[in-house]
Amino acid sequence: MKAKPAIALAVAGLTLALSACGTETMYMIDYPYYATAQDLYSAATTVVVGTVQQSSAKMIDTSIPPGPAAPMAYTVHQVVVASAIKGDAQTGRNIEVGEAGGRVGGHTYRSSSGILMSKGNTYLMFLSCQSDPCYLMNPVASVYQVAADGTLKAMDGNSLTVADVAAVTGLG
Repeated sequence: MKAKPAIALAVAGLTLALSACGTETMYMIDYPYYATAQDLYSAATTVVVGTVQQSSAKMIDTSIPPGPAAPMAYTVHQVVVASAIKGDAQTGRNIEVGEAGGRVGGHTYRSSSGILMSKGNTYLMFLSCQSDPCYLMNPVASVYQVAADGTLKAMDGNSLTVADVAAVTGLG
């Protein structure tokens, strides 16, 4: 049996606070910090390069049994794997990758990092795949846009160097 999203995220040290106002809810999520690219790589169960094919938002129960239901909005991306670097993902196959936040039932749920990935773009992703969908280890440090020439671009606010990430993944 696969772990619930909250189990995977709780193990990673996630804390969550909610703030609601009208038709918008803000998720304030404290993701784990990784001091080095090697730390991030070691913590990830799966590392892939993949292209987002489509995305949709849905509520996912993040409760840890026997606790009450804990629905949380996620944008779930359908990603086709171009290169499997670590873990069980297979090149050419699809995986689902969840990012906290999205629009469900006319209500907007936002995380402090926002939704970073978008359809048609290719990314290097460091994932926790202990449940379905997989989740980014840290939405800023664990996703890098891959340009057509193969160069990596870090997200704003990322303290890890692209050179270190490229070296640890073999993409450099």
